Amino acid sequence: MPASWYIIALKSDSKDATYLQRQILSAKTFGAAGKHTARQASAAVANMINGLVSGAQPGQVYLAAISDAGTRSTGTIVCTQANAAGDTITWTYAGLTVVLTEGVDFVRGASDATLATNLAAAIASNQILKGLFATQVSTNTITLTSKLPVGFVGHATMTTSDATAFVITQLSGGTLAGATIFLQNFETGRTP
Repeated sequence: MPASWYIIALKSDSKDATYLQRQILSAKTFGAAGKHTARQASAAVANMINGLVSGAQPGQVYLAAISDAGTRSTGTIVCTQANAAGDTITWTYAGLTVVLTEGVDFVRGASDATLATNLAAAIASNQILKGLFATQVSTNTITLTSKLPVGFVGHATMTTSDATAFVITQLSGGTLAGATIFLQNFETGRTP
């Protein structure tokens, strides 16, 4: 059965971002927060949608149904074991930062290939990164492939504390197979 993505964006004309962040994303590291936070966020989103469509609050609803048949963005990390002691790789995505540190989250081992394998395993086991990327290792190179459709991790950036230990190629490329988009404006006291 083909898979698809349903993406909902809600704009509130009556609540500020701080309020919405507290209601919907109470934990900054949402991937590690567990089921309770997911249920809380889902309930907050449902309440916001109900408020918009009932006319209780003004705003916009944007819905996109996206086919999962497109290709994904890819990037690479080329690893050099001799230079990697204590170094970090940082992912920044939508205000969220994840840092993996050699000696803490992964070990460099005795070869470039071992370093690449260990770093890929750390990425695959990280609560947030494993939801964003799939990894594949070939000798000393890790290829990261987005698990999300094109555009959703396009703003994710990777940086390192030592470019001689980790040579990074940012995620790029990929295609979107097809999308259906819906946009509706809501005003207080009026229902569509």
